[in-house]
Amino acid sequence: MSLKALLATTDDQDVLVPAVESLLREQVRPLLEQNSEEWGFPWTILHILRENGVIAFPFPLEYGGLSGSMVSNCLLISELARYSANVAMILVSNQLAAVPLISEGSEEQKEKFLPDIIWGRSWATFASIELEPEPGGLRTSASKQEGEYILSGAKQLVTNAEASRWIIIFAKEISSHTQGNSVFLVEQGTAGLSVLKRNGEIGSHGFSTSGLALEECHIPESQRIGQAGDGLTIRTQMTNCSRPLLAALAAGLCQATLDTAVFHAREHKQFGKRIAESESTKLKLADMAIALEAVRGLMVRAAAAFDQRSSELTKLGAAAKCFATDTAMRLTIDCAQLLGESGYLHRFPLERRIRQAKLLQILEEGNESQRLTISRTLL
Repeated sequence: MSLKALLATTDDQDVLVPAVESLLREQVRPLLEQNSEEWGFPWTILHILRENGVIAFPFPLEYGGLSGSMVSNCLLISELARYSANVAMILVSNQLAAVPLISEGSEEQKEKFLPDIIWGRSWATFASIELEPEPGGLRTSASKQEGEYILSGAKQLVTNAEASRWIIIFAKEISSHTQGNSVFLVEQGTAGLSVLKRNGEIGSHGFSTSGLALEECHIPESQRIGQAGDGLTIRTQMTNCSRPLLAALAAGLCQATLDTAVFHAREHKQFGKRIAESESTKLKLADMAIALEAVRGLMVRAAAAFDQRSSELTKLGAAAKCFATDTAMRLTIDCAQLLGESGYLHRFPLERRIRQAKLLQILEEGNESQRLTISRTLL
């Protein structure tokens, strides 16, 4: 049975995880090793994932996906992040860009745009971050004129803007009838839309972040998603999805870090003895393994709350994202200490993981914001 057929018939993690791990180990890892120094969109790897149903797997069955389960999605993303957090980030960005269409899109929009996005034939991303947003709102504006919208403004830190055909844009709607932000689907190449020079982020191979400039960018009204002023509601829906997925990315980094630490302890010697024979090393590896299991447990609990639309979704999602990313940061630093000089070498896989872990801590307005979100559910 092909992996695509297998993914279409099961959400069982005992089947899902080994099947995906086998694909990544046999077909994806060799490509990652060959291209570890290169920047650029990993088209070849993503083609393998598309042909095997990995890209479509997380999406709901009714829209052409293979699952729709957040628990299974997080297990898949964490396994992918174990091999490449950057490739996993591309899939997460594509999934999050589809959320507005799935939740608030019209039937015509779903039929027109979702199949290609779900199967990775056309990549999508979203643009919500601005360098200096106005208090309580956005500077990017959308004014309605004769059946179309004119978008003007700028965005930053847009993931894979260069490789994405469709970009979800959040803008402040200027209208006497509407107050608040609205959401628009803009196609790459639309007049007035420019992808600026990539931001030069640290720790990134495969995915990039860029700025966007919108200078009187005209789009049809039919490409507004949801009702005018629905931007906050849609952004909340995306955040509910992103928190468990960011926890999954961090879980993958934690597993990769533990793999590195165990391999180093088995293969290297210090003062004539294998590092693995040291009692302090054994205790350190045990603590790392305990932390990884705790991350996975909270990740799965948050994902299950999402699937069940639990009243604890917000608290558990924020807790999972915060704990998992903080743990990934701590474990990568602990591993660097265990590896000694090897852990400090530039371009060593651990060096990239340290920087990726820091990025995950910063995303979604930082972990300080996650803690404030949790406190609001308690007080």
